[in-house]
Amino acid sequence: MAEESKTGSVQNETSAIPKTSLEQRSYGSLDSLPSDDLLVFQTKLWALLDRRVTLFTSGESSSLPLLTAKELLTSMLYVLELDLDELCESELRRLALCDLEAAFEQGLVRVKEKAKQAKQLWEEVCLSTPLLKSVALKDTLNALEAFISGYDYRFFAARLECMIDYPLSKPVSESIQGIDYINEYLSRLVLENSFMGRFELEQVKSLMKAVSPDYRILVINLFEQVATNAIGLALVEGNVFGLSVSEEQRIQIAEEFKGLSARKAKQRLSDANKELCRVLKIQDKALQDYLEELAIGLYPRIKAVSAFGGLAGIFLTF
Repeated sequence: MAEESKTGSVQNETSAIPKTSLEQRSYGSLDSLPSDDLLVFQTKLWALLDRRVTLFTSGESSSLPLLTAKELLTSMLYVLELDLDELCESELRRLALCDLEAAFEQGLVRVKEKAKQAKQLWEEVCLSTPLLKSVALKDTLNALEAFISGYDYRFFAARLECMIDYPLSKPVSESIQGIDYINEYLSRLVLENSFMGRFELEQVKSLMKAVSPDYRILVINLFEQVATNAIGLALVEGNVFGLSVSEEQRIQIAEEFKGLSARKAKQRLSDANKELCRVLKIQDKALQDYLEELAIGLYPRIKAVSAFGGLAGIFLTF
């Protein structure tokens, strides 16, 4: 397949794509898979791709730019929930026997429902976002609205063309495609907003100003520092709703970890998170787990900073 060729029939230009993907399997080449089943599956896949091209071009052409053809194929596989790199004999046999066209239509229904879920999650995020005027968050929500409104699940379901500037405390894996990425991103943002909504807005604003007076225009996560300070206060039985960690409390926190092994230190942070969830009446398991990961992740930072004599860079005062 000549790389310089930019157009051509889909059948000719993309015929090597599944083969290439299959040959990237860790155990070897196509010889490891039953050739009869592979031929049947590839024939069905090309027939389905040809039909998608016909629909995409409204029957006016059987040729497409190579990159467009590849993207149509990628989205087909996404809708089918099929990873060619993970194809095994049993899965290949199932694909050879199934009605691939019917499976694809069922997949489109699933993806359409995911798009509806994305709209609902976006609305939930907008309603729950604290009034902190983060430029990055505002721009991201606007970009997500445009993406969801224009999402073409029929032909480009795996496409993710959206400027997401606002960082999450726990980033979504870049291996997740299309609307699944958007839904995972928004679901995590719902959790972060749910947590921040348990505190007085003025307290959160004061804490963020302690992070930086220019926090509104910085590309920073709002939830992370709020959760960090709250966990720190839970460690020393402080007022978690106050959010401010005094120097005396930082000294107490440092004392908590003196001489502790990594395992015991992480357990102490886990216990603090459980206490925090109890005080804040957090019963949502997903949010509890989200906070747990952040809490345990504080240990390397506490260990590193404690060696230099203070925790002022982790637990802030305002």
